[in-house]
Amino acid sequence: MIDMTPKQRVFGTLKNLLKVTESDISLDAERARIKVALERCISWEGQLSDIRDSEQLIASNIG
Repeated sequence: MIDMTPKQRVFGTLKNLLKVTESDISLDAERARIKVALERCISWEGQLSDIRDSEQLIASNIG
C-alpha cells in the first residue's frame, strides 16, 4: 500500500466519489460505500488542521 498524506487521502477519496457520481452505477446501490468514504474524509480533518496550523506557525517564524 502506498503511504499517502492526509491531504492526498482526502482528495483522492473525493476524486473517486466524483467518478462514482459520474458513472452509470446506481448511487442507491453505492450509498454505504459513499457514506464510509465521507466518514473517512471527515475523520482526517484533525490531521489536515494540524498540518495547516504547523505550516502557518513555521511561516510566521520565518517571516
